[in-house]
Amino acid sequence: MIPRVHVNGNAAPIENRGGFEPYVFHAGTVVAVAGEDYVVVAGDTRLSSGYEIVHRNISKLVKLTDKTILAASGMYADYQELQRVLKVKLQAYQYRMERLPTTESIAHLISKTLYSRRFFPYYTFNLVAGLDKDGKGIIYGYDAIGSYGPDRALAQGSGGHMIIPFLDAEFVGYNNPKENKRAPKTIEETVEIVYKAFVSAA
Repeated sequence: MIPRVHVNGNAAPIENRGGFEPYVFHAGTVVAVAGEDYVVVAGDTRLSSGYEIVHRNISKLVKLTDKTILAASGMYADYQELQRVLKVKLQAYQYRMERLPTTESIAHLISKTLYSRRFFPYYTFNLVAGLDKDGKGIIYGYDAIGSYGPDRALAQGSGGHMIIPFLDAEFVGYNNPKENKRAPKTIEETVEIVYKAFVSAA
């Protein structure tokens, strides 16, 4: 709705700021952890709006290639549109280059795609997880307009601020001054820790 100004005789103008709100925050949480030669990516399946549960079985993860996964929270319609745009761009890349892009290339492509919409951005908060060109796990975290960077363990969404300190303690050792780096974990241990993180946040 476009704001309208009403003038009542000699009275001061009264501005009516209408209720146009193009975004809906569907909440949800996604988590990614990079290991030596693997990544674990998880997300809840509940789609909610305020106090209303819209759907209980919606995936927030999509496999872009055999080595790369996109996970996102935020507005589900924007996430679906972002998926569609990325799949078209990846198909064009594969057609021109005759190979699939690396996880690093996809991470850069997503950053450019988000930044191209910076004046009316996709309301999504994304994680890209996969194996790099050397076969090692890598994760990239994004804000809504494409700023991004790599890390070992990241979370996005409504539970992200509760889960990230837990991941930091388990995988990076930030919360332990005597220990700068935790020992590498097996994929089974990582899955169990990610599960516990979701339970704790819930």
